[in-house]
Amino acid sequence: MTIRARLALWYGLAIAVTVSSVSVVVWVRQTSEARSAVDEALAVQAADAAASYGSSDGAGTLSEDPARPGIFTVVFNGQGKLVGASRSAPAGLPEPDLGTSTWKPSGSPAGTALYAVTGRDSAIIVAGQSLAATDAAAAHLAGVLAATTGAAVLISIVGGWLLAYRALLPIARITAEADRIDAAEPRLAVRLRAPNPNDELGRLADTLNRLLDRADRSVHEQRAFVAAASHDLRTPIAALRVELELALRPGRPVDGMEPAVTAALGDVRRLASLADGLLGLA
Repeated sequence: MTIRARLALWYGLAIAVTVSSVSVVVWVRQTSEARSAVDEALAVQAADAAASYGSSDGAGTLSEDPARPGIFTVVFNGQGKLVGASRSAPAGLPEPDLGTSTWKPSGSPAGTALYAVTGRDSAIIVAGQSLAATDAAAAHLAGVLAATTGAAVLISIVGGWLLAYRALLPIARITAEADRIDAAEPRLAVRLRAPNPNDELGRLADTLNRLLDRADRSVHEQRAFVAAASHDLRTPIAALRVELELALRPGRPVDGMEPAVTAALGDVRRLASLADGLLGLA
């Protein structure tokens, strides 16, 4: 996997973790505030009903407050018998404990929030509201946050890919320029360029250029040495050739070959010394 792909994935992962964490916090806080608002409205409704309901004897109908739509009220007497209910109250509502609770009617996917207080003659006044709207709002918010998180992750991956491409583009250019440099003249004299010599890539290019300078000097020194060694070898080889040709000239007496052989031996020793020097240098 390329560096660009890894950077894009890491960037997307970081954004995913961040946005997901924020989304969870937002969802928990919003649902908690919505439930708290329902509980506060039920507490107010129960207190108002307890203050206005004068008797716990006989069945009755409680009025519903238009300012609090969806909230119903029921009254139980001291023996737990239902003695009053508003028109929107569901059937089969059990007598709850004092305070808040949640009741889930049979066959209903959503629960009902209940709030109970004590009234006159030990009556239990219960205010309730269906949580269907609250649960639907929470589900809608979860869907919106999930879609937002997915879109943010996708955008971050694409953006990370483009940012990584933009950040690594100078490296690709430096790589292409370095690939064209070899020991042949004048390519060895080419140096790498960086858009900004003061950043990390500029310092990398400067370091590589100093390395190329050292390589250039080494190549030139090697070429100079090879030229000097060739010149030093040419002289004894030529002398050895002449001496051997003279020694092999037809009609030359055997005793006259000794000086040529002696000179040839000296040239061979010189060649051997040069070869030892080259071997040691290598």
